[in-house]
Amino acid sequence: MSVISNKQDEFTEELLQVQDFEEDFYYSFYEEAPFIPHIVFRLERGSKKKKPNISEIIIRLDKNNDDKEPIPKFKLYELFLDPLWDRLFNTERKNKRVISYSNIYEYMKYRKRATRRFYINSSHGIWHLYESSPFLNYYQNIWNSYCLFEGFTTIARNEFCLWLYRLNSVIFDLLCHNFLEDKNWIKRVELITKFINNKDCQYFEYMIPENWKSAISEEFLSKESALKARIKDSQRLLNYFNDQVELKSPLESFIKSVYDSFGKRLYEDKLILKCNHCNRYIDYRERKKYCSLLSEGRDCGKAARNKRDYLKHKKKRKSYSRKEMRETRRYIKEVEIKNK
Repeated sequence: MSVISNKQDEFTEELLQVQDFEEDFYYSFYEEAPFIPHIVFRLERGSKKKKPNISEIIIRLDKNNDDKEPIPKFKLYELFLDPLWDRLFNTERKNKRVISYSNIYEYMKYRKRATRRFYINSSHGIWHLYESSPFLNYYQNIWNSYCLFEGFTTIARNEFCLWLYRLNSVIFDLLCHNFLEDKNWIKRVELITKFINNKDCQYFEYMIPENWKSAISEEFLSKESALKARIKDSQRLLNYFNDQVELKSPLESFIKSVYDSFGKRLYEDKLILKCNHCNRYIDYRERKKYCSLLSEGRDCGKAARNKRDYLKHKKKRKSYSRKEMRETRRYIKEVEIKNK
């Protein structure tokens, strides 16, 4: 269901509307769920003759009843974590049955217990795991709703979904369960080994073989080594996205806002940081601010200090540079006249 609010200049659409709910579940969900997630398209103020364009895409939770329970605040990366969906789909109301959104929780179960190994042995492999993700419908719904309103797109739907799915995979491994509890780790090791040897691993799951090479070469893959390798994957993914994607429309800006919220979370956890000069994500170290020649092969600290020094003495440096340039041009002109 879509709503345009003239007061707020917003076009709102349900995030879950493309889901094929069974009829009984669909009505029980909307009857009992305290919050409904919506895609909100904020519109630019346009003239009466011209249709306003979408300026921003956000995800918002709206109250579904008159309960006094406050609307939970969340960051965009939390859309890929269990706690938010627990509040939406597994909420137990007074004397009412518990709502359970089976598709998402079965998918989570596959990832947590490493039972998705059978996908790797099937003809479809990792690609089939991507296609079976229930979150894929949400990504597609955001893209579809935008294109229906605007009538055009600047990014293909598959590409839009793939960027979000890659981030989804990294977030799940780092934040959702942090590589499982001990009883499931042995199965997870088997899964990681098969993933690394699969040609689609980097494309979909964004597990970079070179980041895992040293970890896999160990006699037994430890959680600490796997965690370090996945942090490297996330750092590279964030930089790869910033290098590859141009912000041509609110669709790309929405993906960037999700990526930025995840990058900020990793910084708060002291796992990675952003260089203050080139804005690339780098390894975290206490009091580190810039890329270094030793670690990243770039001396951003020197470039930043030079820039800061120039801005501090801009007038003096500018007049000196202009004087030098005038003298150089005069000399070149004199040489050219003599050589004629």
